[in-house]
Amino acid sequence: MSHSPRHRHEPHADPLGLIVAATAALFGVASGGLSLPLGESLVLLVLLCLVLLPLGFTLIQRGPLYLPAAEVGLLMLMEVVVGTLWVWWILAERPAPVALVGGGLVLGTLLAKGLYERRIERRLRGQGAAQHPFC
Repeated sequence: MSHSPRHRHEPHADPLGLIVAATAALFGVASGGLSLPLGESLVLLVLLCLVLLPLGFTLIQRGPLYLPAAEVGLLMLMEVVVGTLWVWWILAERPAPVALVGGGLVLGTLLAKGLYERRIERRLRGQGAAQHPFC
């Protein structure tokens, strides 16, 4: 039996999210309290709800199948850093200095981890080439 990520038979949470959203929409329509934005805001809302959020959650759900848990945890911290930068860039809301220091710490940790792993990989490749001259 294969244990590759493509052959896992685990239930996905995506349909559950759609069921919850549809139920909430039905209650909103039934109560008469549902109002939608107009024009460009509606297009952005549809893009967010039908493309960006499902894609993001799917990638978050599939990532641990291919990456070690420690890397997934560090990459999940990137959401906070990038979200802060998006708000700063789009809404011109300046983050607190503590948020910038925390974001720098997360980015620095990811950079150090990547450089360390790259160094180890190069060292292992060098040892492998010395042991196997025909490879």
